[in-house]
Amino acid sequence: WNDTAWKTTDAAVKFNGLVKEARAELDDNKRRELYYECQRLIYDDGGTICPIFNSYVSANSKAVATDENIAANWDSDGAKCVERWWFA
Repeated sequence: WNDTAWKTTDAAVKFNGLVKEARAELDDNKRRELYYECQRLIYDDGGTICPIFNSYVSANSKAVATDENIAANWDSDGAKCVERWWFA
């Protein structure tokens, strides 16, 4: 995924070549070094968009109860924990 359209710098061109080379490399150690170099190039020259940083706290307790309606696609029960959870 290339959110910042990182492709026109010399480092981006080198990165693309290294990725192709790493994908074809059969030796694990050589492939690892190629991917490390890719990471260095991204760190030094690439761009990243981080619109948010999530901070989640999760815990389990016998003192909290809920019915069978639990959302499978969100943390904190689909953000409805205040509506559907209670103290046991």
